[in-house]
Amino acid sequence: MITNFFLTGPLHIGKSTILRETLNLLKPEVIGGFRTVPIFQNGQKSGFRLIAPGGNEKVFAHTDFATPEQFSEFYYDKKIFDTFGVSILDNSLLGSQIIVMDEIGMMEREARLFHDAIVRCLNSDVVVLGVFQERAQWFEALLKD
Repeated sequence: MITNFFLTGPLHIGKSTILRETLNLLKPEVIGGFRTVPIFQNGQKSGFRLIAPGGNEKVFAHTDFATPEQFSEFYYDKKIFDTFGVSILDNSLLGSQIIVMDEIGMMEREARLFHDAIVRCLNSDVVVLGVFQERAQWFEALLKD
């Protein structure tokens, strides 16, 4: 039985919308995982935050961050994935009916502890529904391992 399902494709084609509508149809009682949500300032995308189902969130990328890691115009803190992201996923394994990963992209590619947490979820009995960016080839390779 397939317990993990991911959507991928070009940016802005509706992957997250399909995932959200699927969850609305399934109506699971306990959802774990995370959502990645953009931050806008003055109508411009200025960063991203990682949000857990209970509402806890952390900003992991911003144009104003002072970090050495950069993707496009965003500076990001990969430690957010290796700490907060790992905590979200590990807690999701405790009683969630579905673990959502929306979305996995390029900034997570060096967060090895986060990768390990993803694999723990994928190897569990909990259903995983997710979205990953087409350009996140590191994640596609992780899925094949």
